[in-house]
Amino acid sequence: MLLAGAALVALTLLAVRWRLRAAERRPPGRGKSEWLLLVTAHPDDESMFFVPLLRAWRRHHGRIHVLCCSTGDYDGQGATRSRELAECCASCFGLSAEHLTLVDSPALQDGPSNSWDAGLICAHVDTVARGLVKDCGPGGVVVTFDNYGVSGHPNHVAVHTGVREFAGSAHGRALGAGGVRYLELESVGLARKYIGPFDALVDLLAARASAPSASAPAEHGRLVVSSTDAGLSWRAMAAHASQFVWFRRLFVAFSRYTFLNCLRPLRPAAHRASPAT
Repeated sequence: MLLAGAALVALTLLAVRWRLRAAERRPPGRGKSEWLLLVTAHPDDESMFFVPLLRAWRRHHGRIHVLCCSTGDYDGQGATRSRELAECCASCFGLSAEHLTLVDSPALQDGPSNSWDAGLICAHVDTVARGLVKDCGPGGVVVTFDNYGVSGHPNHVAVHTGVREFAGSAHGRALGAGGVRYLELESVGLARKYIGPFDALVDLLAARASAPSASAPAEHGRLVVSSTDAGLSWRAMAAHASQFVWFRRLFVAFSRYTFLNCLRPLRPAAHRASPAT
């Protein structure tokens, strides 16, 4: 019985790896020139939650820009965490300083009790997006958290709200009409969050079963990005040495976000004027 159980687990793991590897061969975007703007709340968000997306974009596409809306100074480690973010982006994702925008604003201070101004986040997204369109053209994707923010952290939720405001602004809607997509990372329940590759397998199979037809193109639905390189997630989070405590090590080892990013279209906020520039 024990051998049979071990064999079943081994076969399941092989199936997971095979399915993840098959899925990661597919480019996640529309073309090689499509840029990616990832909007996060804290240094290390990109490593805890978005490595499959960053890895795939680096392999198949061109420009990546990370906009981090705070220095993560909750424990007075803002300078250290800022340096760690720059080093992580360079060593793990090949991003130079010009591909990283780190916001250090009194109005956007790390902390679950700190209220963030969504309009200010919207303005920062607008500034970076304008630069990407000028440098790389109109084809791109803006990605952030959904309205739960994976963990329910208020700063994650505020970033989602700020990106929604930008997507609903006059400039954001014009970019959308010109080919820019707005996507949000799907949050899942606690159990699914921590069964890592097994949940990834279920989601990949479900995505394949519900693959869009010719009348419902893929770019208008979910984007599912997988990764078999769990080591990259570990190295990326380890680059944030000040934050790589035991429970974050467990998170990287068992989290679905190490293996899979499921992104769905972000719903723009009601129309508002474009932020002043």
